[in-house]
Amino acid sequence: MPRLFALARNWRQRPPLRDMVQSYLGIEIKDLPLSGAPMLFPEGAENTEKDLEEFITMFGAAGGRMA
Repeated sequence: MPRLFALARNWRQRPPLRDMVQSYLGIEIKDLPLSGAPMLFPEGAENTEKDLEEFITMFGAAGGRMA
């Protein structure tokens, strides 16, 4: 716990760069709900065969190789 408190104190004095940029640009961070899984995987978000084929095509075009 002492390390956690020290880290929090340090962040209050020297916030991470992303926090400073977000503040400067006026970006508000919205907290995810505690049950974040439904938000991350909304209904109807299942991948189809076509999605897989498109991914494999893009993967190969980017220089990736299938093992």
